[in-house]
Amino acid sequence: MEMEKVNEHAAAFNALNLDRGLCVGKGASGEVFLASSRDDVSRKCAVKIFDLVKDNRCHEWGFINEVDVLKELRHPRIVSLLAYLGSPRHGYIVLKYYPKGSLEKSLGALKPPQVLGYIRDIGEALEHTHSRGIFHQDIKPANVLVDEEDRAVLCDFGLSGQLKNGNTKVTRWVTTPGFQGPETKTGQAMCPYKMVE
Repeated sequence: MEMEKVNEHAAAFNALNLDRGLCVGKGASGEVFLASSRDDVSRKCAVKIFDLVKDNRCHEWGFINEVDVLKELRHPRIVSLLAYLGSPRHGYIVLKYYPKGSLEKSLGALKPPQVLGYIRDIGEALEHTHSRGIFHQDIKPANVLVDEEDRAVLCDFGLSGQLKNGNTKVTRWVTTPGFQGPETKTGQAMCPYKMVE
């Protein structure tokens, strides 16, 4: 089984014309690896690998959902989707790489002006997603990256949802325990959106 996984990963990175590097992150839905282009090793990217058969295939939904959402969202404060690939057992999402990593790593050392800047940046990202009827559902320091200009970039849209059938409010919310708002616990409808025509 392990050799099959290794072979599948090798075939996927080959198809994407990438060389796989070190693991730079792990989450509930998969692992993130640093990779470089075979045409230019200085061009780095991050490859998020989903195990599509784990947990009764719920990660397959997360992979498909994240790809669909990122294809729709193009904004400087939202992680950029570069490519994606599905195989029988794994999903691969190729994303822009941010060498500074996430806010989770530097949370204790942040100064108030930085925090305010990051809040503004995430507000811009959320305004963009909300205008398209998309809600992230998992805002936390581990899902906020920092770019080369010290600006915040929102990532990890695997749990995100999308308003449908003319709905303007979210009534069901799924997020990491400890990061949900008080409205979530009381079951109130929240987050009114002005939909883009």
